[in-house]
Amino acid sequence: MNPLYLPYNLHRHLSGKHVHLLIAADARQAEYWYQNLKYWTNDAAHLYWFSDWETLPYDQYTPHPDLIAERLRVLAELPTRERGVVVTSAAALSQRLCPQTHLDRYGIHLSVGDRLKRDDLIHRLGQAGYQHTVHITSKGEYAARGSIIDLYPMNAPDPIRLEWFDDDIDSIRTFAVDSQLTLEKHPHISILPRSEIDLSDAGRVCYRQNARLHYGEKITNSPLYRQISDGQTPQGLEYYLPLFYDETATLFDYLPAHSRHIACDNLADTLAQHAAWCEKRYQRTNPLRENQLLPPAALWLQPDEVLAKLARIPTHPYPERATPIDIHGSAAERERMARPRQTGRQHHHPLSDGRRARTMARTPRRLSRHHPHRQPEPPQLPAWRHHPPRRSRPAHQSAHHRLPPPARSRSGQPHPQPAQPHPRHRRRPR
Repeated sequence: MNPLYLPYNLHRHLSGKHVHLLIAADARQAEYWYQNLKYWTNDAAHLYWFSDWETLPYDQYTPHPDLIAERLRVLAELPTRERGVVVTSAAALSQRLCPQTHLDRYGIHLSVGDRLKRDDLIHRLGQAGYQHTVHITSKGEYAARGSIIDLYPMNAPDPIRLEWFDDDIDSIRTFAVDSQLTLEKHPHISILPRSEIDLSDAGRVCYRQNARLHYGEKITNSPLYRQISDGQTPQGLEYYLPLFYDETATLFDYLPAHSRHIACDNLADTLAQHAAWCEKRYQRTNPLRENQLLPPAALWLQPDEVLAKLARIPTHPYPERATPIDIHGSAAERERMARPRQTGRQHHHPLSDGRRARTMARTPRRLSRHHPHRQPEPPQLPAWRHHPPRRSRPAHQSAHHRLPPPARSRSGQPHPQPAQPHPRHRRRPR
């Protein structure tokens, strides 16, 4: 498989009845496929890019909110899709994810005219992981004042302002963060959870139970255990995701039944390299951390498990070469069409033995280039150019600009005079 030409060759043979899963070797190749497929298919609504967290294994950094929002959008829309293309990498394919019940339980759907108390919505936003602030600036935040709630959903490009009339939702509209001006009105919205981790009260209770079963009762003295129990969300919590659920899922669980897949070359070797890299990071990082880490088997599928799940999905027939184009016509006609086209006027010269030459220029110099028997005539100079103009004396040497004689002292010696500026640099009287 040639990965450079895959987007072009694939878009000509995409089926409108299946969801196609493209598995790239790494994130760079997956992004290349995604951007090129977006150009060739011109159908961004049915094209998804499911990337990994773009952090090193066991890093103490939370992924970017836009990246988390894109992953949640793919997981929420993928099970109900009838057609489309999902581009992912081998590392993201082997990652353990939140179950689909997490999105169904904490997803919020609102419409204009719905009867919902303002305090009930604030409670549901807190259970979905949204943080309360005075003024929202980024995704995953909300602000409440009076009968208005400003909310920045994870799956929306702009923040949303909700207004209540008594207990009914009166209006739903988007607005700009900087100017606070209304952009557009919407009849209904859908709000996804803030994170792939269950940050509700039930999720934190599940974490404490699983942490004590996995690490023992000594985990209660861990700073991470106390922070999560107090309702905080520390950095790098994504690498403890399996502790927040009784069971985890994978990307295979979100794919519809009518899916097809195309995998890169040497997928087994790529998965083995990723598994070895995660194991090496675990052995190097775990002794240095104050909080014990989960082993790689709890966060990623093993290579044989990925290949076994992938074998259950049919393979999409991918043509390695493009369909040849049939060219009709005789050999003489094809040679005539391949000959470079010449344009311009035909000039005849009596010394050329009846031959004609084509040229694109009319000047004598360019004509001599195309007519070897014709020499260009020298240009005729005007009469005034044969005699150069007479040089005039400088202004300070003319009779009208003579300087007065220098003044002399009693001894006959001239007084020192200051240097006179050039007449052209003298200041004119006003």
